[in-house]
Amino acid sequence: MKKQTTETDKYSTEYGVTNSSLNVKWMIFSAITIFSQMIFAYYYSRNNDWHAGTTAGIVYGVLTLTGVLFLGFYRIRRATYRVKLGSMRWWYLGHIHVGFLSIIFLFLHTGYGLHGFFNSFLLFIYILVITSGIAGWFIFAMLPVSNARQIGAMNVESELVEDIESRSREIEEYLASKAQYFRVLADKYVGSSHKDSGITIKRMLMNERELLDQMRHNFFRMRSELPPQELYSLDFLQSLCIEREKYIVRVLRFKIMRAWLLAHVPLTVAMLTAITIHIISIWYF
Repeated sequence: MKKQTTETDKYSTEYGVTNSSLNVKWMIFSAITIFSQMIFAYYYSRNNDWHAGTTAGIVYGVLTLTGVLFLGFYRIRRATYRVKLGSMRWWYLGHIHVGFLSIIFLFLHTGYGLHGFFNSFLLFIYILVITSGIAGWFIFAMLPVSNARQIGAMNVESELVEDIESRSREIEEYLASKAQYFRVLADKYVGSSHKDSGITIKRMLMNERELLDQMRHNFFRMRSELPPQELYSLDFLQSLCIEREKYIVRVLRFKIMRAWLLAHVPLTVAMLTAITIHIISIWYF
């Protein structure tokens, strides 16, 4: 029987989420590039003057600019994910590895030194962009694939919030209809997880699977103190709570991602502006 392919499966395939060999290839490429440039820089600098205006400095400046343009093209590739210009996973990993390599190229461009305030500022802002990019990589890794695809959709978060409110009302009404001992046990084992929908340290530090496994374990402990006729009620309450917790965690991830974008995008714009000023100042002044 042929397995039905869902939209999420197609997106997972496009991103190559399970393709670890692609990451290994990018890591090998980065390692070879770094090692070869270290050897070249060591021997070249022993016999030649090296600064941004020398042949080596200009070559590394061009490599840095090429890396920056490659990083910018990732945003275009994301906007056209249905067009086959290489898998999104390839561009995503390339965005990370080329960003890191560009720092090395920028440092080599200056000839191991930071001459002047502007060059120091440019390297500093570039490092901030890469650091924020690494933070974004961790946030992106926490997002479910389906949500990562929808990160740009403004209506997704509002829909999830409505679902949270709907499930909260269902849970509250359902518990109100149950006996007192059932509500006491729910508070004892499940605690405030069926009431609290805000940001907590647990939700910040634990991934979705860990949170849901912990919730299932608490419901399993509660099961041992209930009579058999209440087990169906417990299973129903568990399904509501787990579904609600999924929505809460995903809304939290959206909030974190949006806060990250508010830092990463302005830093990127500042970096591109500084690079443009740097290039103009070289050619025209």
